[in-house]
Amino acid sequence: MLNAQYDFNRGGRVQPYVGVGAGYAKVESDGVDDSNWAWQAMAGLGVPINDRLTFDAGYRYFFVDELGFGGVADASYNHQAVTIGLRYQFAAAAAPPPPPPPVVCPASEFIVYFEWDRSNLNQAASDVIDQAVARARQCNLAGAIVVGHTDTSGSTRYNVGLSERRAGVVRDALTARGLAIAITTQARGESELARATGDGVREPLNRRTAVTISFR
Repeated sequence: MLNAQYDFNRGGRVQPYVGVGAGYAKVESDGVDDSNWAWQAMAGLGVPINDRLTFDAGYRYFFVDELGFGGVADASYNHQAVTIGLRYQFAAAAAPPPPPPPVVCPASEFIVYFEWDRSNLNQAASDVIDQAVARARQCNLAGAIVVGHTDTSGSTRYNVGLSERRAGVVRDALTARGLAIAITTQARGESELARATGDGVREPLNRRTAVTISFR
């Protein structure tokens, strides 16, 4: 008999199965025999003992039709059986692949630049924020610090307020892009210049907001 079997709930503690088979059978009765095509149906339960050995309890129905015995031209034979046994798998199931190694992500800093006396985002600034968000999504986020800066043009008090607005705009843009982490904002005004200048100088490199993203 050539049999095909399908196991349900593979990997579970109990694994039901069904199967069918077809082949050729020789049946003998009272010294007379005949042969014909035969088929069988199977069903049962498998309980894995280890990776290769399975306890099996099943039912089988076997049938052969159109047999000729002692002048009977169309006899049939059927047989039902309940079986208990062990199934051994010569090739062990493949081990699951190992988990991917954790991604090591150092802190990253992105600089968003602003036009003079402005706190709105231009296209270049939006692109930098998109890069920061893409980088943040690669790793397990811990938080972000957004620090606003200005150049030395304008009063010290005004520049503190301007740097605060710049930090707030970048923070809101990060949040709007789905960066659901704790974001801290700081306003440094003109106190920490990227390029040292005298007072009242419009220096593009100083009109910035630094976004520092940290990871666990």
